[in-house]
Amino acid sequence: MSNVPPYPTDPSLTPRDSHNQDFTHTAARSAQELKDEAKTSAQDIAQTTRDEADRLKREVTHAAQTVRQEAAQKASEFKSEVSEKADVFRQAAAETATRVRESASQRLQETGERAKELHATGENYVRQNPTQALLGAVGVGFLLGLMLRR
Repeated sequence: MSNVPPYPTDPSLTPRDSHNQDFTHTAARSAQELKDEAKTSAQDIAQTTRDEADRLKREVTHAAQTVRQEAAQKASEFKSEVSEKADVFRQAAAETATRVRESASQRLQETGERAKELHATGENYVRQNPTQALLGAVGVGFLLGLMLRR
């Protein structure tokens, strides 16, 4: 190492002034180096932060897409289940309606047959017992007249 300072010196300076000037110059150089290192570190941290933010953004986007796909799948499954149950209920309702219709039709037919039988029985009674039928009709008419009058 040489004792020559890396900068021009003023010959009018005393050795102590020269030493102070060396110290100031070294301090300035160290400060600049620290500043440069801090700037580089800040840039590295900023780049790392951007990279991490981009990575997190990709992860969140992927997670959101996964959730969206799963939700769509679940909705489709739910729709299928509801559709199947609706078909089962529809079929059960149709079967019940058919049974009720058949039962009502059968009872209507039975009632019609029973009414014809009663009509035939009443007709036969009147033909076999005309006097009693006439007196019975007059009696019923008289009682109805009394009841309606009140």
